[in-house]
Amino acid sequence: MSKNIDKRWLYLEALRMKVKTKLKGDPSLKLTADDILELEVKLKLSRATVERFFGLASTKKSTYPNTTTRDKFAAYVGYKNFNEFVKSYLKQIMPESEHTDTLQKTPLRTDHPIVPYLNPCIDAIVTFTFRLKEVFEGRGLFLLKNAPQTDFNEYRYISTLYRFSSVLAWFRLIEKEQAFLRLQDEHQENISKAIFNFRNALADGKKTEILIARDLCETLDVNTEKWTQKMWEILGIEVDYILHLYEHENNVKQVSELREDKQKALLDDMCEAIINLTNEKFERNTANDAKAIAELSRTQTWIYFDWQKAMGDVMLERINRPTKDHEVISFADFETHFLDENYKNKRWIKRTEKLFEDLDIRRSASLDARLLQLKNVYYNAIELIEVFFWLQKGRETSLPDYVNKLKTANF
Repeated sequence: MSKNIDKRWLYLEALRMKVKTKLKGDPSLKLTADDILELEVKLKLSRATVERFFGLASTKKSTYPNTTTRDKFAAYVGYKNFNEFVKSYLKQIMPESEHTDTLQKTPLRTDHPIVPYLNPCIDAIVTFTFRLKEVFEGRGLFLLKNAPQTDFNEYRYISTLYRFSSVLAWFRLIEKEQAFLRLQDEHQENISKAIFNFRNALADGKKTEILIARDLCETLDVNTEKWTQKMWEILGIEVDYILHLYEHENNVKQVSELREDKQKALLDDMCEAIINLTNEKFERNTANDAKAIAELSRTQTWIYFDWQKAMGDVMLERINRPTKDHEVISFADFETHFLDENYKNKRWIKRTEKLFEDLDIRRSASLDARLLQLKNVYYNAIELIEVFFWLQKGRETSLPDYVNKLKTANF
C-alpha cells in the first residue's frame, strides 16, 4: 500500500465504490437523483449527508463523513461498521505487507546482536503510536497552551515527549549495534529501511512545499486541472524560495509578521512566479490575501536527521550488562531533565517539544504542517512495529490485534 499521509480518504473511496456496486451494479455509472433518494430512505440520512458522502456537495472543499454516516454506509454493504469494512479492505489489498515481504519466515537467531533490542523497541513504538492515536482521535487537549495545568495534563504532556524521545533513543542503540557488525544481512537492511522511513517522515518537508503551493493556488483561484506532478514540484520549490527570501530580508520568522505592504509585494511575487512557471494567467482576488498569508505562515517543525540522532543520544545512559552497554533513561529522569532549566542538554528537549506544543487537531492542515507530518509518522510507525515483530517472532506468527487497531484508526 502506498504511504498516503492521510489514508482515510483511500478507505472512504473504497467504501463509495462498494456502495455504488450494490446500488448500480457498475461503480463507474453516475448516481442519479433516484439513487440518492433511495439511499436517503434506506439509511435514514438527509440528502445533503448522502451527497457529501459521495463528494457531490457544491462546496469546494470535501468534508470527511462522521462516524455515524460511515457506519451506516458500511452496514448497507454488509459490514458491522466502518472499522470492520476497513479491516476487510486491508486484507484484500495487503495480503502481505509490502514493507516486510523480503523478511524470512523464521525469526532472527537468538544470538543475533539486534535481538536484545527488538522487544523494548517494539514496546516504545507501540506506546508512542497509541499516544498519537489518542491525540488524533480528539483526546489531545493536554497539548494545548490553554489546557488546565492539572497533574494529569502535565503527566500526559511530558510522557508524550518521553515516549517520542524513547523511540529515537532505541533507534540509536540499534544503529550503534549495527555499526560494529562487519557483515550486513537482509534483516538489517529491512531494519535500516523501516527506521529511515520513520525518520524521513519527521525530517522531510518536500511534500509540504507542494501542499503549500497547492493551497496557495486554490486560494488565488488558479486553474490547475492540467498541471503535472513535476510542475507542482517546481512551483513548490519556487514558493519556498520566495518565502525564505522575504523572511531573511525582513528578519522575520513568519511572513505573517511582515508589514502589510511587504505582504502584498510577497503575494505579487508569488503570482508572478505561478504565471512564469505555468503560463497560467489569472486575476488575483485580493479579498483572499489574508487567507493566503495565513497558509504561507503555517507552523512547520521539521526534525532533521542529525537532530533526531542527538535527541536519541541524550536519552541514553551507560550500564554494565553482558548484552548491553546502554539503556534508555527512565521517565523519572526525563521528567527531572524537562523541569530543570539548567539541564545541559535542554536544547534537545525544547526541539522535541516544538513538535507537540499547542498541537490542535481542529486546526486546518493548511495552517499547521505538523498535523500531516505526524500522521505520516504514525503510519510509518505501524510499519516499524510489523518489521520488528516479525523479526522477533517470525513470519509464521500472526500480528497482534493492536496492530489492526492502529491500522484502522479513523483520522
